[in-house]
Amino acid sequence: MGSLHFGYGRAMMLVNSMIAGVVVLAACGGTAKPVEPAKPVEPAEPVVAERDVERASVTTKKYAFEAYPSWAMSNPDKACPASIVELDEFM
Repeated sequence: MGSLHFGYGRAMMLVNSMIAGVVVLAACGGTAKPVEPAKPVEPAEPVVAERDVERASVTTKKYAFEAYPSWAMSNPDKACPASIVELDEFM
């Protein structure tokens, strides 16, 4: 349903551009050339490099399986660190 509305919106933009061209042409006494309507710009998809995903995965595993257990042994009276920054010294 959303793509139907999107397509309708694109068609209306084209019609509005054509009407504006006709109005300008009429106002100029028929001497102006109609302007081509602008092509709609598709939104860019975010690009994430595989190496960035791999780096995030490795870092997350280090926090979970290396830093947190070391922190937990050094802080037996606490269940969790106040923030992830507390784990940095154990990385």
